[in-house]
Amino acid sequence: MKAVKSKIPDISGVGILLPADYIDNFKYQLDHRTVIAARDIMERFWTDHPSWIRAMFSLRDIMVKPFGLKSDKSKDGKFKEIINEQSEYIVCLNDKHLDAYLSVLIERNDCQDDIHVITVVKFHNTLGRLYFTAIKPFHGIIVRRMIERICKNLDR
Repeated sequence: MKAVKSKIPDISGVGILLPADYIDNFKYQLDHRTVIAARDIMERFWTDHPSWIRAMFSLRDIMVKPFGLKSDKSKDGKFKEIINEQSEYIVCLNDKHLDAYLSVLIERNDCQDDIHVITVVKFHNTLGRLYFTAIKPFHGIIVRRMIERICKNLDR
């Protein structure tokens, strides 16, 4: 199964973050029920990376350091909880150039669970806009591959 771009479900809490400069949603359908909280998926999202994604994050961290953008490794680059519920977990990374929000939403249906990964970005200045423009082509690829990997490994 593949993650696909999708409409943001009305049940998502990301509405409190709007308006925004950028928003997307990738959905992965699980044909079976795996009892897992949205927070657990989010945790895996930041810890379960194949080597090529770790390499891309390291390259990004090196490239943004001279511009004062926070990296995942900086002590100030920690995520702040916005919503922490069983079915949705939203975090934010505030930076002087942009605010980036990530939501994991589990939409439970009769015969499947839809796992949504929603990104919301608000720019504070031109440098934030330039940074996101540079990473945007990779953003969709990485988010898709990460959610596919996590969902395929849920039963292991």
